[in-house]
Amino acid sequence: MLKIEFSDRFFLFSYFILIMFIGSLLLLLPIAWNNVESLKYIDVLFTSVSAVSITGLVTVKMESFSTFGFIVIMLLIQFGGLGFITITTFYLLIPKRKLKLTDVRIIKQYSLSNIEYNPLKILKNILFVTFSIELIGGILILLFFKIRGIKISLLEALFTAVSAFCNAGFSMHSESIYAWRDVPEAIIVIAILIICGGLGFMVYRDVTNTMKYRKKLSLHVKIVFTLSFFLILFGAVVFFFSEIHKLRDGYSLGTLIFNAIFYSISTRTAGFNYLDNALISSRTQMLSLPFMFIGGAPGSTAGGIKITTFFLIILAVIKSQDGNGYIIGSYKVSIDSIRFALLFFVRAVFILCFSFFVLLAAESGGKWRVIDLGYEVFSAFGTVGLSVGVTQDLSFLGKVIIIFTMFAGRIGLFSMAIFVSRNSRFEEFTRPRQDILVG
Repeated sequence: MLKIEFSDRFFLFSYFILIMFIGSLLLLLPIAWNNVESLKYIDVLFTSVSAVSITGLVTVKMESFSTFGFIVIMLLIQFGGLGFITITTFYLLIPKRKLKLTDVRIIKQYSLSNIEYNPLKILKNILFVTFSIELIGGILILLFFKIRGIKISLLEALFTAVSAFCNAGFSMHSESIYAWRDVPEAIIVIAILIICGGLGFMVYRDVTNTMKYRKKLSLHVKIVFTLSFFLILFGAVVFFFSEIHKLRDGYSLGTLIFNAIFYSISTRTAGFNYLDNALISSRTQMLSLPFMFIGGAPGSTAGGIKITTFFLIILAVIKSQDGNGYIIGSYKVSIDSIRFALLFFVRAVFILCFSFFVLLAAESGGKWRVIDLGYEVFSAFGTVGLSVGVTQDLSFLGKVIIIFTMFAGRIGLFSMAIFVSRNSRFEEFTRPRQDILVG
């Protein structure tokens, strides 16, 4: 049994490490850069890890990359974003591999339901939905720029669409999409792509089946929709009042409202910034941390501990256990789901604390405040990609720490989720039993 678990983890880690290593070698090629005199491997490795973990933090200016470099980064983002959802499906397609019940559960948790019947069909659906949404998003961005009479390349439109749907936060400009502030329609498209990527394919499948077969939405999907809407709305209100002082600096009310909504969407995992992120207040930085930590939905391209994990922890705090589960309406949530969420939360906090204190020690002689470094660590862990300018000033050790945090926050927690899924128990309930996806 232990041998099988090790093999599964080895397979998972090997996939992402291989992609990151190949990506770093491709980005090391001279054709990937524009007139860069000196280039350090730590910087290309940092960029590759950031792209595959769909984070968006970079230690170099994005304008330094050539067309070839941007294509490599876009492919790394795509492999990273799709990898978390499809890798286990590919695993099932290996010839002569026996399909165990635990494998079925893992795929169902990180991909879609009914995977045990036709994994290849599910994989095709995932790819079709992903590429369709990204292509439509890219075309709309291109169209809105053309309507505004502003030139933009097809590559930049597609690059941004892929980055937005995969919640990567990469832009072809160092100032992110602040450069696009004159095309608000394109910003709205990006916001929609971020939300779509952060919902998860499980949600798409369940909604489709509900409309097709007139079934009820699962408890998981209801939680994802409700919490996503609440966090976006609540975050927008919080960030608006946190930055309302900018009205005195010449910003219009409409600009601040638009920025608050977009920042609320982006700060949970995407990493795009509509205004200069280096100018946000310390108060806004502090308020951003829990949103970065929570992230999006399981089985999506979003990072963080996931909104369902957050929900289960709140449930365990405010409700009393009823037998071997927790009652929500007409459903009973498995106690295993609660335990899984708590374990996930504790390990996530441990990774954050470790990374933060080591980074604090490594950058103690620098110009950055404690809150700035904390913001950077939370952003890396939640694969958000927002920064107040710390990333490009990091020391060698600081870069290594952030690389570790991005990897651990994305791949590390993902592999832990698979391990726990294999070892959790299932119990029968008199009420309809609902397992809420975690991680």
